[in-house]
Amino acid sequence: MKNRARGKKQPARSQFPFSLPQGAGRRILLGLITAGCVFIAAWARILPQKLDYVEGDRADRTIRAPRSGTYVDPEEMQRLREDAAEAVPEIYDPIPGATEKALTALDDIFSRFRDVRANPALADPLAKVTELRNSLDISLSDETLALAVRQTTSDAALARVQDGLANLIRREMAGEIRDNATDLEQARQRIAEAVGGLRLTSPFTAMAREIGQAVIVPNRILDRDATEEARKQKRDSVADVVHPIQPRDIIILAGEEVRPRHIAAFQAVGLMQETIDYTRALGVLAVATIMVFLLGLFIRRFNWRVWDNFDQLVTVAALLVATTFAFRALGTTTWFEAGSLTVAIIFSSIVALLMGVSVGMAVGVFSGLLLPILASGGDIRMVMVLILCTTVSVFLVSRTGRKSGVIALAAPMMAAWAALVMLICSEVFSITVTPRLLGIAAVGGLVSPLLAMGASVALERLLGVTTEFRLIELANPHEPLLQRLIREAPGTYQSSLMAANLAEPAAEAIGANALLVRVAAMYHDIGKLKRPYMFVENQPGSDNPHDRLSPHLSALIITNHVREGVELAREYGLPQEITAFITEHHGTTLVEYFYRRARDQADDPDAIPEISFRYPGPKPQSRETALFMLADTVEAAARTLDDPSRYEIEEMVERLVKHKIEDGQLDEAPLSFRDLTTIKRSFVNTIASMYHHRVKYPEQIIREHEGAHPAGKPNSRPRESAVSGRSQP
Repeated sequence: MKNRARGKKQPARSQFPFSLPQGAGRRILLGLITAGCVFIAAWARILPQKLDYVEGDRADRTIRAPRSGTYVDPEEMQRLREDAAEAVPEIYDPIPGATEKALTALDDIFSRFRDVRANPALADPLAKVTELRNSLDISLSDETLALAVRQTTSDAALARVQDGLANLIRREMAGEIRDNATDLEQARQRIAEAVGGLRLTSPFTAMAREIGQAVIVPNRILDRDATEEARKQKRDSVADVVHPIQPRDIIILAGEEVRPRHIAAFQAVGLMQETIDYTRALGVLAVATIMVFLLGLFIRRFNWRVWDNFDQLVTVAALLVATTFAFRALGTTTWFEAGSLTVAIIFSSIVALLMGVSVGMAVGVFSGLLLPILASGGDIRMVMVLILCTTVSVFLVSRTGRKSGVIALAAPMMAAWAALVMLICSEVFSITVTPRLLGIAAVGGLVSPLLAMGASVALERLLGVTTEFRLIELANPHEPLLQRLIREAPGTYQSSLMAANLAEPAAEAIGANALLVRVAAMYHDIGKLKRPYMFVENQPGSDNPHDRLSPHLSALIITNHVREGVELAREYGLPQEITAFITEHHGTTLVEYFYRRARDQADDPDAIPEISFRYPGPKPQSRETALFMLADTVEAAARTLDDPSRYEIEEMVERLVKHKIEDGQLDEAPLSFRDLTTIKRSFVNTIASMYHHRVKYPEQIIREHEGAHPAGKPNSRPRESAVSGRSQP
């Protein structure tokens, strides 16, 4: 097990001030970029405006050059440099061993043909074709496979096809086949044409053509670095084309669209050069930088999940930048106060819905503190208004629990609260508030939570964030996948429900995400929907299909429910956090029942590879998936107990957890030994409560006595834990 720092894998840290944590460099860069954007938004407060055109604007008048100068047209230079770069041909390097790779693939195919043909266990031609299809790395048509295993096909005929193809491949790959669609397709076409010269019968000609086209590979690979370097050198070698400007020359006509060349000309003649108040500019930049980095330190200290997820940090930064520019744009309007209040509520609520209350409140406070440096109307009184309203908004939208709660509760309450705060502040801070402003504030408070909710829904999948809204929706039994489980695999559904009941209190006990664990528990075995009857919890009566299958095939079916579960998760758009439970809840556990059965049936038990009977993994990577692996294992074993004592439950839990540790299943999970102790205690308490004693009535005792001695032969079904895919030691 890994030592847990904050509940998940942490970047390596070193002692301040000599080095920085891994990934700190780009976070510092993001902070600097954010502070720079805030500074740019405040630029209008620092500089008097002259020409403030940007690309795409329309000139409101004809502008002439006040003095001479020279400029370089950026668009023209970009076009010239790209034209020069495109003239440089692509550079390809030889691929070492490409010919040997193709010949090896050819040998492997025909070697497999011979093995399957000689295998006495595969008497049926269809079985031989199936074996070839499953074992070959290269996909071949059924006609080719059938011809290869046909009894009338001689080994000499196959050898002739192989030798002929080997010569053709050597000859073809002696030339240059570049790693692109054109060269490879041409090489395959040449192989197809050359096969006709082998003088084979029509079926074998078709076989040779298909195999030859399948194994031929490129022997030249594009050297992207060398090509890009050559093109870069070509770009850099293009000299700037300098355009002179004389006094009174027309730079742009009235109504003409402003292009980069116009801006370059404006700069060349000083029309866009301003007199800068350096002291004020540096002060604004320093304040913006300090505020951004204080916010970053707050997130790092109080919400490490957001800090560790760089995409979420970028989203916070982008929303802050959007807030600053919105404040700047509203600064010139007559409804600045109500508008800025609405903007702050929207963006802080978005952050709260996506990343938690603490970060949302911090962003709200940050927005309020930014207001005075961005707009002339943003004094300390409005700072107080914004902080009060954003704090309440964040609290409301994060506590409603459902989207309907935002509509029914948060939105109306924020409408009343925003208007009330504006009214109170008008008296306390002497802010001039008109009925129109109060109405705008109320409308802003009403729509802000709704807009924030809509934006969070759009962003959560883009960012890979799973909000509580989404988890609560997925927990609804009427969700399509859960409905399928209930109808098609009711035993799996009940088993998942029991595992959820076991895992949820344990997650709460160690401070993990209990809601995520419970919801993921309901979906972790959805892969069993592909073949529900192959899992014992869905098998009525005593008939067990595995009794008629080989151990290898049974193990393959059992372990495949992980892959099939991932496919269903993608099909139904389940979040990645839940998909992780599907892939990790078995880790690389051994399917012991079928492994032992295979060893018992084998002439040489040591020849049975254990790896063929293990789940593909990966091992659990988070506290939640590791905890659920243990819960899933314990739940499967607990269902085999018959009126156990608390000591027996404790012994079972201890043994199962110890087995998982010894098997290395928790090696990559950030669980501490304290966490494991807490988890085991929770499991014992939950299971003990399931087996609490009740008074038995006489008729129950009679029925149990009769049921203890059933007539007929015993059930040959293997242990439930094995057939259901849950391996027990």
